[in-house]
Amino acid sequence: MSVIDQNKQSGTYNPEIFRQCAVGTCMTQMSARQGIKTYGNQTIEAMTKEYSQLEDLKVFSPVHKRNLSTEARKNALQGI
Repeated sequence: MSVIDQNKQSGTYNPEIFRQCAVGTCMTQMSARQGIKTYGNQTIEAMTKEYSQLEDLKVFSPVHKRNLSTEARKNALQGI
């Protein structure tokens, strides 16, 4: 039983519990692989849209790997 359901059953309203659940839900992320497994093509479409927005806004710029330190390369690969 979820915390929200427990709160409803008790007959009391605690806004802090609802805030915690809302923040927790909003901040929950999953990997692309898990998202595709769970939601299928919706995930792929959302990821494509998100990456298109990043590209349109010129958030990233290309950098040749020889211009990066070993640590920067590792971090870049983790970000992908």
